[in-house]
Amino acid sequence: MKKIIYITLFAFYSCGTNTNNKDDPQGLIDVLDTNHPGDIHGTSIGDDIEYVMKKMKPHIVSEMPDELTARIPLSIKDSTFYDIDYDFKNGELYSIDLDIFPKDSSDCNLLYNEFKKYYNRAYGQGSEDDGYIVWYTETKSGEDVEISLIDESSSRHKPYLAVTFYQEDGIAD
Repeated sequence: MKKIIYITLFAFYSCGTNTNNKDDPQGLIDVLDTNHPGDIHGTSIGDDIEYVMKKMKPHIVSEMPDELTARIPLSIKDSTFYDIDYDFKNGELYSIDLDIFPKDSSDCNLLYNEFKKYYNRAYGQGSEDDGYIVWYTETKSGEDVEISLIDESSSRHKPYLAVTFYQEDGIAD
């Protein structure tokens, strides 16, 4: 059954990112860019704005002085796609909002569970409550970060997941 799920995911998502971690389905690999360390697509809270802009250059759809929006994959219009909003303060990344628009409810449930497994491996067991999971961690410089994964499909009346990385002093207390 697990093989069928991974084969199905591979068919749904674009190929292009090769990885040595065969435990992550292709769609998750594409958006997380598991070949490079980071929170989302090789970027992490606290990263310099120039680094993020360079990393995301092929995917940028909107750019402002303290905000950047990217879409992965850019070529898929009628299937699952990801919008990533990066917010900067004093030239450093302090918030990442990942909006996931799965093709259907089945993909939504599958991606929710895959993100949950991925972040549980990366940050330890998250605190879960009815379609909402939270993890707490620190940036490289010791700042508190809250990570949330939310299935907002019922409130939006369509398949939709949101992942947020937010830096704020004392948020993990």
